[in-house]
Amino acid sequence: MYLRTEGTVKHHRDSDPQLPRSLWESFEREFPNSFIFSSVFPHIRQCIVSKKASPNSAVPVTSNLTIQCLESGTTCGKEETEKLGLVDLFQNMGYLHLAAFQGDLPLAYEARRLGTSVRIRNKDGLSALYFGCRTMTTFMGSDAPSNKSPAEEADDREAFAALRAKISRVCVFLLSHHSDPNETHDGLSLLHIACLTSSWDLIHALLLHGADPSPSSLGPSRHPVRFLKTESDRARFRSLVSEVKKSTAGRPPRLCPCASGLPIESCHGVPGGKLYPQEYLCCCGTRRIYSACCGKQSGRVWTEEWNEVADRLETRETVSLESLLGDRHQNISDSMLERVLQAIDSGVLAHRMDGFWQAQDEILNKLGASGQIHPAFVVAIRKAGILVPYPAGIAVAVSKGEWRQTIAIWNGAVDAYIASGVDSQPKNAIENAAKISIIGGPLYRRCEASGCANIEGRNSVQLQRCMRCQTAVYCGRACQKSAWQSHKLACQSGKVKAQLLPSQRELLAAMAWATGSQNGPYLEALS
Repeated sequence: MYLRTEGTVKHHRDSDPQLPRSLWESFEREFPNSFIFSSVFPHIRQCIVSKKASPNSAVPVTSNLTIQCLESGTTCGKEETEKLGLVDLFQNMGYLHLAAFQGDLPLAYEARRLGTSVRIRNKDGLSALYFGCRTMTTFMGSDAPSNKSPAEEADDREAFAALRAKISRVCVFLLSHHSDPNETHDGLSLLHIACLTSSWDLIHALLLHGADPSPSSLGPSRHPVRFLKTESDRARFRSLVSEVKKSTAGRPPRLCPCASGLPIESCHGVPGGKLYPQEYLCCCGTRRIYSACCGKQSGRVWTEEWNEVADRLETRETVSLESLLGDRHQNISDSMLERVLQAIDSGVLAHRMDGFWQAQDEILNKLGASGQIHPAFVVAIRKAGILVPYPAGIAVAVSKGEWRQTIAIWNGAVDAYIASGVDSQPKNAIENAAKISIIGGPLYRRCEASGCANIEGRNSVQLQRCMRCQTAVYCGRACQKSAWQSHKLACQSGKVKAQLLPSQRELLAAMAWATGSQNGPYLEALS
């Protein structure tokens, strides 16, 4: 039986399955009535991909969904479905449970690809694997007399056998994703049920994945082998058990949910995962495919990586730096920089913090190695564990106590770097380049007049603030006067920014370019 949509148009879909094309095209030929090919599933798919719905939620049974019973070949009316109790069943059924119940292998594949966990249990505490196995027992046929002709009974047996075979394929698939092979309810294990239904592919798969053929909690008369009908079947079972016991390979490796056919460890389980497929729905929430959406945007890259705890692939936004870094970031203006900082401070970019951290880490590696960022600055920012520090007058969204503690950790890391002796530069030069003050700028500020090398606190130099803006600093009247023409416009408009360390400016500029995108908040912040 399949959940179907009345009036489904097969040749029109809002989106294709999130599976390799060759696989879903073969599924479309073999399972044309699969739920993933209905007209309602694209909406479900889009909601899950964009994280508006959980892949572990129940199937949304809506008024335009009907239940088609495979054994009768007709769509049940309301009275019949209520009699069968299937309406309530569907309303509380997850995607893998539905796949196991119907023998819908394409749905099982796509549900795993979208993130449905094999560990999810239904309201009765059954996994999808156990639920599917138990469903097979309801299609065993009956020995009770019937009014059907021998031909009709033969047709029923054939239909039931076909459905059991489909469900068995889904169950074997779930085992390949390491569903529990020893799940037991009311004294019946999965292996008991597989033997009862004589599902040999499933029996073999269960044994390979570690199902116990002789549970110590049960007497020999209740072992799974006793559920087989003939002595030849029992001999076949014992032969399989012996074969598996002799093997030293252990449980087959868990397959990756991406449907590559590879073990997770060789696929999305590698450090850093893999790039998100270009032909799949974009994760940003639009209904476009990735290559026509975020995939076109410079610096915006989605990757997928296996999450063991969640039992799923997780997508995250990362940054591609090779095409973004270079000389361009050195030309960022003060006004552009200000807007980036304001965007960070306002929380506009909070939803992209994972991308922020990865961008910063990669930029620190790249610019640190090239000498564009002082190595003491790199050591300090990693020790402090913060994102791009900048003067409090622009944004420091932490308490004074927390910020003082962060500054102490930062400058302590610079002192430790100096003490290590790895850098031949004079102590003063390293401190000038890397230490920061309580307001988040340089601890040792420079005179802001062009060409002046005076630094506050060095050689008895005392810097004085501009009387008007109270932000720019100079070592004396002569320097202030020489800088007036370049300082005048910003000073009179109130747009003077507090001084930054050269490494701060390099890092902020690179971050601005690296995390910018065609439609993202950074482009808005920089424009």
